[in-house]
Amino acid sequence: MRFDQEEMLFWLLCLPFVGFILWLGRRAFVHRARRLADAVPAQRLLLSFSDRKSLLSSFFILGALVFLIFALTRPQVGGNSTLVKKEGIDLLFVLDVSKSMLARDIRPDRLRRQSWSWNR
Repeated sequence: MRFDQEEMLFWLLCLPFVGFILWLGRRAFVHRARRLADAVPAQRLLLSFSDRKSLLSSFFILGALVFLIFALTRPQVGGNSTLVKKEGIDLLFVLDVSKSMLARDIRPDRLRRQSWSWNR
C-alpha cells in the first residue's frame, strides 16, 4: 500500500494535543460544576456525568480523526493495470415506470399505450 499524499500523515502528530484538549475540557467541566454549586446540587450534577462515557466519547473523537487523516493521505493499493480491448455492441433498454406514466392524458395511460404500440 502506498499513500498519494504522505505529508498528511504529519497531522497524526496533532492527536496528542487534541487528546490533551479533551482531557482539559473534561477537567474544567468537573471543576466548574464543583465551584458553581454547593455540595448537594454539585454532586447531583456530577452524578449525571460519567467518566466512562467521557472517555468513550474522547476515544471515538480521536479514532474518527485518525481515520480522517488516513483518508486524507489517499491510500492506494497497487497493481498493474492492463488495457483489454473488447469488441461488441452495447445495448440499453430503458423503461420509465414512474408514477407520471400513469397520467390520464393519453388513453388508457402512457405505460399501457407505449406497450400497446410496441405490439403492433
